[in-house]
Amino acid sequence: MMQAIKDQLNVDKGRELGLEEGRKLGLEEGHQLGLDEGRKLGLDEGHKLGLDEGHKLGLEEGQTIGEERFAKLVARLNEDGRQDDIVRAATDPAFRANLFSEYSIGLE
Repeated sequence: MMQAIKDQLNVDKGRELGLEEGRKLGLEEGHQLGLDEGRKLGLDEGHKLGLDEGHKLGLEEGQTIGEERFAKLVARLNEDGRQDDIVRAATDPAFRANLFSEYSIGLE
């Protein structure tokens, strides 16, 4: 009977140690999976934020270039006394494109 009690204590101790070791391994694996998933989510989110920021900067730069380009066209048309064409260029994209070509005002 004493041996049965000792055997049961050993089984209980082994189970406790096994549970503890299993918990530790599970925590380590879960932590690593969490890091990997977090890294992936971070990369995805960083990529999206980078795209958004790049798009915003590109729009701002494009707007600046477009404004400068149109200002050059208006100045050249004014020098040539073509005030009516300034108004038309402001409202007619095809006409404006022809004027950019005529005055060789490209994207710089």
